[in-house]
Amino acid sequence: MKKPNFYLVLIAFCLFCCSVPAWSASSAVIGLNNEGVRALSNGNYEVAVEKFEAALRLDPEYQLAKDNLAIAYNNYGLAKQNAPDQALKLFHKALGLSPSNRTTKANLEAIIRLMNMDPNSFADRVKVGDQARKDNDLEGAQFEYEEALNIKTDDTIKTQLESVKTELRKRRKSEAKSSSSTADLPTLTDKTDALADYAEYVAKRAKKYWKVSKVIKSTEVWVIATIDKDGKLADVNMEKAGEWPLAAESALDSIKKAAPYKPLPPDSPGIVNIRITFKYKR
Repeated sequence: MKKPNFYLVLIAFCLFCCSVPAWSASSAVIGLNNEGVRALSNGNYEVAVEKFEAALRLDPEYQLAKDNLAIAYNNYGLAKQNAPDQALKLFHKALGLSPSNRTTKANLEAIIRLMNMDPNSFADRVKVGDQARKDNDLEGAQFEYEEALNIKTDDTIKTQLESVKTELRKRRKSEAKSSSSTADLPTLTDKTDALADYAEYVAKRAKKYWKVSKVIKSTEVWVIATIDKDGKLADVNMEKAGEWPLAAESALDSIKKAAPYKPLPPDSPGIVNIRITFKYKR
């Protein structure tokens, strides 16, 4: 049998990484994402998964961590291709986060072939889905049943798919409730209080220079301002550009025009990241 091809997801096109210290819960999320990026770059997939999952426990909507976690699962699956059952579960996890990722789909199909099955066979996809469900891999079961139904319509599999979706919704609801009650947020100290006040000062100063002639559509822009101990703007990066280009441009311009800022509070890190949110409402 011809050996199937596997594909690594290249992280260079998908990651946002800052190497400077963080001061707030949002920056803590960025910091965990950065640690995951470093682990992923070094091929330490278990640590990478751990860091990205920790970031998502703090902020379940942080899309960069979701994307990076999908990449980590995909590349971890490649490392486990000599243990197809384990690789299969990891590719399923990646597709649970990024269902349309063609690279991971191709890797999954390659693993199925390594298991002496045909990814284009209805019966084989159902077989893989049944085993995934038995192993409590609900994301995998859902994906496999959907792939089977793309090959052939079958009322029995449709019923099984709906049952899996119901189980998955219940589990995710339970996990979200557990996460919200146990996630460890940073403890405020005098030091972080001072930086929080400083961040508020930076945001207010930047918004004085925020010029918008006309709001075309409602959107939200997140910008990370990197400020050194003397108040100099060391860097500015777009974290979330929103859906309206002029909004992102005006947000970046306001932060640049507001610089320089006053020095950081005493005993602060030498340089900090501050996320500033700009909301545009039509």
